[in-house]
Amino acid sequence: MYSALTGSFHCAVGAFTLAASLFLMTSPAIGQVMHPTKIAGNDPSAFTTPDIHTEATYKFRIMGRSADQNFRAGLSWTAKGVTDVDEPNTVDEFLFILKGREKYTSLDGTVVDVGAGEGIFVPKGWRGKWESDGPVEFFFAVYDPDKLYEKRSRE
Repeated sequence: MYSALTGSFHCAVGAFTLAASLFLMTSPAIGQVMHPTKIAGNDPSAFTTPDIHTEATYKFRIMGRSADQNFRAGLSWTAKGVTDVDEPNTVDEFLFILKGREKYTSLDGTVVDVGAGEGIFVPKGWRGKWESDGPVEFFFAVYDPDKLYEKRSRE
């Protein structure tokens, strides 16, 4: 009886070791050294690098993405303006304002005013009016598992 239990135990340990070895060998992070990415809002070169995405009223730089590409974070700049957000916001996003002020007015009239040193979470599905006193600089973090924001940005 003792040898049967011992044999089963060794068999289970062997199977676990094999499974762990296969997992580690096929894991995409193995063999890769991951590094944090730093960017400063007061860095004059932050918006002059080749990876800047520029549109008519805003520009942004993505600092990094999650492995599954659902989460991204970066630095953005917007000009003065007012935008009616008629279609529901397609992503959950967090903004931390570095310079300037923005105002978000929800459909029910609720107003959230946010300025330098403050953050705001704008949920997926939000609609209303977004106003920027421009120029506004902010860090952003976006969760977009459906890749809807990226699809809209390319249209």
